[in-house]
Amino acid sequence: MKAVFKTPQEALVSNFKRSIVIGNRVHQASLSLTNELANPVLLKKLSIKDGNGNITSENDVGEHIETGESLGFSLSFGIPVPENIFKKYTVVWKVEYDGKTMEKEGKVGSSNSRSKANTKKPTKVIDISAGKKN
Repeated sequence: MKAVFKTPQEALVSNFKRSIVIGNRVHQASLSLTNELANPVLLKKLSIKDGNGNITSENDVGEHIETGESLGFSLSFGIPVPENIFKKYTVVWKVEYDGKTMEKEGKVGSSNSRSKANTKKPTKVIDISAGKKN
């Protein structure tokens, strides 16, 4: 058996997808970050960016994610977003790991890992709103 080593960027698995769509408009999305690192991480902040790179939502989090666990979020849009625009959104996770702060970016509809952790239900789900910046 071969040992597989991942960088912190590879071991933090981002998922971002639409969850409630009516017609061609996205009313709600779900996001999660899974920690496949050997140690816990601190999720400090998450930001949602539109296709032009503008921050549409920014939230201070301050939650630890243990090894093998996920932290999930439900994102509600006050004004539903057309699907073709939503597909260009990204999430930026600001994480502290091993005393260093780093950013992990994830795109809508894709996951950066094929591990089983991607299918794991988040251990905690937090509701956030688009347009909120704190």
